Amino acid sequence: MSRFLSAHASAVRHLFPALAAHRSRRVRGASSRLKAALEKDCARRNLEPLKLAMPRCDEPLAAAYVVLGSRLGVEAMRRNWAMPSPLPAYMDRIDVRGAWSASCAALDGIDPGSARARDILQATVVAFRSFQTSALGQA
Repeated sequence: MSRFLSAHASAVRHLFPALAAHRSRRVRGASSRLKAALEKDCARRNLEPLKLAMPRCDEPLAAAYVVLGSRLGVEAMRRNWAMPSPLPAYMDRIDVRGAWSASCAALDGIDPGSARARDILQATVVAFRSFQTSALGQA
């Protein structure tokens, strides 16, 4: 669990500037709550998430898609797997459904064949790589 939390904290910290620039107040609020929960969990476990060299992701929609999507995955894990007790703050109930819906609505408004869509897709790959780099760096 410590490696999971540390990797998530590293990736979310890296993507947070893009998340904080999102147009949706719901996304900014949910992102702040997720970041705070990860920081709390790391502090409780005396973990210092790695600060790794990673490409920047300046696209708020891409960062939100990856971070909020990851959080929805945590919800599935929490419901279907045996979880430690007490739950880490990040694994506890942090509702991101409204933020996820706001992000999806923004993405739905973009022409899939447009240059904007291609830019978001490229930024999404960068955001996913942030999680990959963070996870590999924890090993």
